[in-house]
Formats: sequence, C-alpha cells, structure tokens
Amino acid sequence: MKKVTFAFLFMALLFGVSDVFGQNQLLSNSEKFVEEPGRILEKEMVTMGVLNVKYNLQKQTMNINTLVMKDLMTDKVRSCLILELIKKTKYAYIDPDEIAGLTNMLKLMQKKFINSVRINYTELVYSTRGGTEAGCFFDEDKWIVFLRLDKSEKNTIIEIKSEDLQKFIDLLNEVDKMVN
Repeated sequence: MKKVTFAFLFMALLFGVSDVFGQNQLLSNSEKFVEEPGRILEKEMVTMGVLNVKYNLQKQTMNINTLVMKDLMTDKVRSCLILELIKKTKYAYIDPDEIAGLTNMLKLMQKKFINSVRINYTELVYSTRGGTEAGCFFDEDKWIVFLRLDKSEKNTIIEIKSEDLQKFIDLLNEVDKMVN
C-alpha cells in the first residue's frame, strides 16, 4: 500500500513541476466556447455510464458524460466528453476530435502494456489540449492505469482498475458516436 502511495506521489511531483512556475492553464475548445463572453448558453449533460475508480486511495464514482451546449443567440452548437469525479466535483472537458486518440491510446495500453512486465519504471501518457492526461505506469511489478483530470492541479489523479479498462473504452466509443 505504501508503495502505491509513493508511486502516486512521485507521479504528482513529476507532472506538477512545470505548474509550480505559473504556467497558463490549458483549456479545451469546449471550455473556451463556454467562457466566451456574451453567450447565452443552454447546456444539456447526459450520463453515458459510470466507472468505479480510486481517488486519493478511496473508492469514488466517475461519470462519463456528454455535454451539448447551444448558444441561443447564434444557434452555434458544440458537444464534448465530460469526465466527472462525483464526490469531489472535478471535471475534465475533452473535445470531440480528441476522443478517438484517447480511445486508441487506451486500446494500445490494454493490448500491449497491461499484461507485460518491465524491469524499470515505465509510463505511457496521452494528453489532451485541455490538460487531461490518461496513461499507465509500471512500478513494483504491476501496471497502474490512471487519469489526471487537470494537470495544472496535483490532486486530480484517478486510478482505474485494469479490468474496467474495456468498459471505459466502450463508453468512450458511445460518446464518440454521440458527439461526432
């Protein structure tokens, strides 16, 4: 248990070093759309599914949602994937054009990495333009699958059980069909 905690702390430090120096917060195109002044937005969020995850070594629930936003003044519509950590009300916006890349990376992890053994610490990471990261790392004789909802915040790392990876991929495929 201490080794897993150490691995998460190591990842938080490794990923968070650049953020200490005040780098700009990354925003997805969907977040930019929401934050643009002068809009009257209608938002509809649909929960596509739920995953049981670990956050700070405690069991949590993460919703996989689609968000459809419509500017009522211009009729412009934008959709995206929202990963929502329920108890901590933390969100990650992922643009429609990034869902396929995220899904492909998860499939690659599942196919070539999760059942392999490495001698050294090894990690695989996919990043979105909004700062969400997904990946896995090999430490202490096993692979840990993770999501980091916002790389500008050190405390948004979520662990996904390897056996739930296919369910996550299936949900992402459903969302992709809905928003693209």
